[in-house]
Amino acid sequence: MSEKFTFETATQWDGVQQRRPLWEKWQNHPNTDFEHYQLVLSTRAVNAAPYVVLAQADGAPVGLLVGRTEPQEMSVKVGYANIKLGRARVLRIMTGGVLGGWWDELAAAAVEHLIASFQQGAFDAIIFSNVRTSTAFYRALQAQAGRSGPSVFLAPEPHWIMQIPPKNEELWLRLSSRHRSQLRKARKKLDEDEDIAGDVDFRHFHDGQNLEQFCQDAESIASKTYQHGLGIGFKNDGFYSKRCRLFASKGQFRGYVLYLNGAPRAFWMGCVYDNIFHSQDVGYDPQMKEFQLGSLLLVHVIEELIKEKNCMGLDFGLGDAEYKQRFSDQSWYDCDVTFYAPTLKNRAVVLLQRVADQIRKEAQKSVIGARIKRFWRDRAAKQAVSEKPATSEKPEKTNQPEKKN
Repeated sequence: MSEKFTFETATQWDGVQQRRPLWEKWQNHPNTDFEHYQLVLSTRAVNAAPYVVLAQADGAPVGLLVGRTEPQEMSVKVGYANIKLGRARVLRIMTGGVLGGWWDELAAAAVEHLIASFQQGAFDAIIFSNVRTSTAFYRALQAQAGRSGPSVFLAPEPHWIMQIPPKNEELWLRLSSRHRSQLRKARKKLDEDEDIAGDVDFRHFHDGQNLEQFCQDAESIASKTYQHGLGIGFKNDGFYSKRCRLFASKGQFRGYVLYLNGAPRAFWMGCVYDNIFHSQDVGYDPQMKEFQLGSLLLVHVIEELIKEKNCMGLDFGLGDAEYKQRFSDQSWYDCDVTFYAPTLKNRAVVLLQRVADQIRKEAQKSVIGARIKRFWRDRAAKQAVSEKPATSEKPEKTNQPEKKN
């Protein structure tokens, strides 16, 4: 006998609160932590409204879909450039927003339930963010493609994971001999540099007492990176400081800063959630690129996670990067999927997105594509630096910050 599936949607906070016990039972990713979700909608996505779907099988709750509705500027991304296509009312199922237990039949019914909202004119588009391609939910999206209107499946991107080894020695043995040699030479070069004079300090920020200092130092670094030039990355604003404080209050926040002569030059932050360290924001001073500060800080972060004993893995987060490949021993693929209401305008939007995605795929395969990517990153980094007061290329002596564990 087939199961009967029902779906109840909460679009007001009272209804969302009623689902909190189930939500907190099933949550397994910091992005859709219940309190983090509240923070995002109250401080960052201020024009958004909650959209949380409770899935039931034969009357028993089995899963949640965590999303939000919001007006959004639709665009096509080509490299680091966005071509704007106009405003739309969008439902976004968030990264990590498929909670509970899902199987093929349930996922198929849930996707059909969401797509039915197009017939009611509720949304112009539904975005499923970073769906793992090995899941029942992704298979359900594939099966629905083309049946209810235009859709776009972006090229899947690898998602890199590293198992935390029990000892530092195992960490180094996992790396290739060439990589080990590069890291040791970088550290030696740092220690022997006359201007730095061995004044290298790693500081940790885990509790709420020193978060203001961490946020200030992290922003001073992030403001020089290419991400800042693109308008993304860490900012010492209300949202980021509150997010750091939220996870610090749970004992989950981890912040690390590398200082040279007392000046912050690289940072790494994330949180330990469900025994996994989720990397969130990173950055290093591009003027110090020759010293490979990002890699040296990452090694230190991993060594500190080894000391914690109960941290089993490091999730490098979204997007591909060479350093992630070097350190990781596991991976899967994530894919952004968008379904559009069946209108002429949306069909044109989909056509443009598919063309842009094909260009991106071809560029990733070529040397020219890598050069173009580097060009845009360097351009963004120069733009970020140009917005800051001029600084010397080598670190100058400053008052050493107080060391705290």
